[in-house]
Amino acid sequence: MKRFFYAWLLVLVALPVAAADKVDSAPGPDTSEEAIALLHSVGAAYEKIETFHFEATESSISSINGWEKRTDSRTLTAMDAEGRFRVESDHPVDGGQAVFDGDATWAYLARRNQYARIEGELRADRIRSKRGPPNLGALKDRFVSRYRDLGQRVVAAKIEGQEPITTADGDILCTVVWAAYEAPRGIASRTIEKKLWIDPEQNLILRDGYTLTVEDTNRGLTMEAAKNVSFLIARVNQTFPDELFTFSPPEGSVEVEVIEPDEMVGRVASAFELEDLHGRVHRLSEMRGKVVLLDFWATWCGPCRLDLPRIEALHQQFADQGLVALGVNDEDEEAARAYAEGQGYSFPTLTDTAKLLTREFGVRVLPTVVVLDREGRVASYLVGAHSEDDLRAAVKQAGLE
Repeated sequence: MKRFFYAWLLVLVALPVAAADKVDSAPGPDTSEEAIALLHSVGAAYEKIETFHFEATESSISSINGWEKRTDSRTLTAMDAEGRFRVESDHPVDGGQAVFDGDATWAYLARRNQYARIEGELRADRIRSKRGPPNLGALKDRFVSRYRDLGQRVVAAKIEGQEPITTADGDILCTVVWAAYEAPRGIASRTIEKKLWIDPEQNLILRDGYTLTVEDTNRGLTMEAAKNVSFLIARVNQTFPDELFTFSPPEGSVEVEVIEPDEMVGRVASAFELEDLHGRVHRLSEMRGKVVLLDFWATWCGPCRLDLPRIEALHQQFADQGLVALGVNDEDEEAARAYAEGQGYSFPTLTDTAKLLTREFGVRVLPTVVVLDREGRVASYLVGAHSEDDLRAAVKQAGLE
């Protein structure tokens, strides 16, 4: 079961995130050989791409038993025949830029408002450690690699007609294809369906709607993910202007020699003041002298559902000994409150809709547990679901007797 929930989380993270609503992708009648052939042609076209400039808005809508979470972002990727590239993302946590101009890579991390020049092409070990800034340069092949295997693992497909898509190059009349795919290994999926808007002239995807439904009958859960990508720019095998591969520091940003990793352990937490799901105010300044456990969770997060009962057990056991256990949730308050109350959790959950604590502690994966010692320093930083023994050891290491 634990493996199942981790697989679900990985699918949600790996699939695209854009500004569109859930796609109606109900399966059609008989499979069309013409549709299958078109999907193979599209995959072959992406295999032959040598230069590209893509810009897309992406949305991710995930839900468990009707409680929804949505994220939106914009991504730009480009590469020319000389190997120069540009990647931009406005992701709220890992947003930034990576530009290789042929001589050096310029890396900019938005949440730190810092940029650095790295001699040569970006290497992961120069810009990222386990807790370091993301290697945005690794995303340059994101869209090309996503569609290379479009014709593989197809269970059924059909052509649904034609529909215009508006891009920076004008309106393009696309062929609309519905397709069903085999589930990846480890995903107990009931359905994996795509709806694709294909430019028939270039065999390029201009819109991609993805629907995944997973049922866990043992827990009575139905989990869904709707992923949509809409391309404003999709240009391939062309010559692109030098300006596309030139880095201009964002206004107000600061140049540093190296963008250092976010070493959380040992840092003194900034003061915060947030309300919980019932409107009560919690101030870190009033918790000095106590061990504070912050559990970042969401209703849609499978691994969080493994951790939350363990946090409740610690709260029940150690509250009288100086432990303050607090959930942190950035979802709709009503949805989060209904879930927490429905599960009978008695520890408070802070509402972080502005993502103040999420950014403060660089949270990228849920669940993440941050334990502060009695002086307000980060004593432990645990990413992913952990055993109750691990969590108990973390709070004791922070000074709990």
